[in-house]
Amino acid sequence: MYILSPYAKTVEYESYIILCNVYAGNYVKVLKQYYEALLELNTRKEDLIKDAKLGKLCRALIDIGFFIDKNSQKEKLIIPGKTVYISVTNRCNLSCIHCCTSATKDQGNVFSTNEIKLIIEKVIEISPTTICFTGGEPLIRNDMLELLQFTRKNFKGKITLSTNGTLINKNNIEGITVSVDKIDISIDGYDEETSARIRGSGVFEKCLKAADLLHKYNFTNISFSMIVTKYTYKSLEKFNQLCEKYQTKPLLRTLQPFGRGEKSYNKLRGEMSIDESDLKVGCRACFPGKKELHISYDGKIYPCGGTFGIEEFSMGNIMLLNIEELVEQQQTANDIECLIPYRSWNCEDCLECSIKLFCPLCLGEKYTLKKNKNLEENYCMEFRKKMEKALRRELCNE
Repeated sequence: MYILSPYAKTVEYESYIILCNVYAGNYVKVLKQYYEALLELNTRKEDLIKDAKLGKLCRALIDIGFFIDKNSQKEKLIIPGKTVYISVTNRCNLSCIHCCTSATKDQGNVFSTNEIKLIIEKVIEISPTTICFTGGEPLIRNDMLELLQFTRKNFKGKITLSTNGTLINKNNIEGITVSVDKIDISIDGYDEETSARIRGSGVFEKCLKAADLLHKYNFTNISFSMIVTKYTYKSLEKFNQLCEKYQTKPLLRTLQPFGRGEKSYNKLRGEMSIDESDLKVGCRACFPGKKELHISYDGKIYPCGGTFGIEEFSMGNIMLLNIEELVEQQQTANDIECLIPYRSWNCEDCLECSIKLFCPLCLGEKYTLKKNKNLEENYCMEFRKKMEKALRRELCNE
């Protein structure tokens, strides 16, 4: 017996119905009359395949997982491996204008050294592949080296440190390099001018010195990350050249409109245009909480970085619940309950959108944009027109 997959979604586009498996990211286009005829068929395998006119279509839909065997467990979304991000503080020595957590140096640490160690132990219990320490700025904590060493001693997976790079120095460099496997330095520019717009004067040079110092200690797994803004989107090659010069991996990030980023979003994004020829047409939905978790500086658990700090998306507090039970529940569920209303196929504002299943906005961005109608209308108006062109081009090539 064949049934619709829980990830089977449809959208009407011009004279077509596009049938998508939003988990696998596969889709099939079909004329409306064929889709209507398909719905009239019984979904038993023998009926689907025997039908002379619709058999080929039915087999294609089975191949992409739009239809699944009722007794099959293939569509249970269990993803091996997981990265857990632990924000050890919301304090930071910088005051970047895009910071999604509005971190400042004046805030105090919520948890003590022993409490952070307890959080680390709880995280290790769910056997992630990677633990990433972030903030705020993690190195602003006086006990950060102790926490890194504790993790290295008790955790067999990979350890990443996400930092602004300004606090890496000769006094802590050895303790850092022996404890972590990767370091991500947020530089947010390809020169002093572009970096200073985001992070302040002089930060760019400190990031470069941090990379040089790490290389002197034979630590090479370093990335420079940069948010894409109206000041940088036309100069990505310059950023790549900077990374090549300093032997770091380039990592591009998307501007998020929350925290201080909500106020600076229009300023930083500006008239940044989208070239439809560069758009990738895909219907694979993200599934936060499946491949990553973010633990906030106050212990709250969020399914991903895009939902970080949004109270509606909190899954509970790690200090008050059994994280093993939480992860088991999320890994076997089709979706996380708090995310369902913001899915494009459920969201009231998106129901009539012809490219709703192809929208690349993360759920956190959708939530924030819906609080600011001007931002939402401006973004959707620009993106929808260009994605429609890209989708039309893709469908014509099939």
